[in-house]
Amino acid sequence: MNERQLTVAVKNAATAERLGELATAYSHLLNPIHVAAIFRKLASMCQPPNPATDPAAAAAAAAAVPAVAAAAAAARVSPEACEALLRQLQQQIKQQRCIGHGPRGIANILAAMAKLQCAPDTELLPMLLECFCSQAARAVPQDVANVLWSVAQITLAFGASIRPVTGHSHFTQVQ
Repeated sequence: MNERQLTVAVKNAATAERLGELATAYSHLLNPIHVAAIFRKLASMCQPPNPATDPAAAAAAAAAVPAVAAAAAAARVSPEACEALLRQLQQQIKQQRCIGHGPRGIANILAAMAKLQCAPDTELLPMLLECFCSQAARAVPQDVANVLWSVAQITLAFGASIRPVTGHSHFTQVQ
């Protein structure tokens, strides 16, 4: 499998287990775009459908058909698979030291973590923020907004605050 085929496989993955299989089997091919795409795909799998924006979800809610409910329950993401994949991806980003991750990818990773209510590794969050800030001139306003929203959500969910380390441009997580 080449990088383009891996991109398609990530896009077409229907379960967290499949995303995990791809991330494990092709870890040597995973580039920053793949990592961000897996995070985003996982976050979208874990979000319940919104009846206000998803006509199929609205119809299913209105019909309250047991078969539809059973199918929805079967489609739920395995928490164990999700956690394993999150650990694997966070480790990979740390090993890469965020090299190659652009502002959009970092914003997408942080947004996915916030949506998943995933506490980033204590080393990873400052690393992602430092990398984003070093590229802030290349970031579009939406990326900046996504990073700010994500950090706010992570801070609210986990009671952490982010502050600059005295004398450095790096960030640290305070418990």
